[in-house]
Amino acid sequence: CALPIYFVESITGFKYFKSLEQKLCVYGGLNTPLGFTSLVSMPTGGGKSLVTQTLAYEKEGLTIVVVPTVSLAIDQERVAKKYLKNSKDRKSVV
Repeated sequence: CALPIYFVESITGFKYFKSLEQKLCVYGGLNTPLGFTSLVSMPTGGGKSLVTQTLAYEKEGLTIVVVPTVSLAIDQERVAKKYLKNSKDRKSVV
């Protein structure tokens, strides 16, 4: 399944992939053979939404998205604490 970027733009409004990893995940998911399962693992902010939207739009059948909300919240808290500890000017961390 060849996926031109104008296809992605037409269904999402995005003109470019966020990263090479995101592009590979979209292409990989769309080219998963019938009867097989794709598992995509990307970091927070890696562009998973585009991957799942594209697959759900283009593929027939069921698309299941597992969102680790608790894990995401814990990661965001860890990162925020790190930046707050390292910031001398607390107003600069929003």
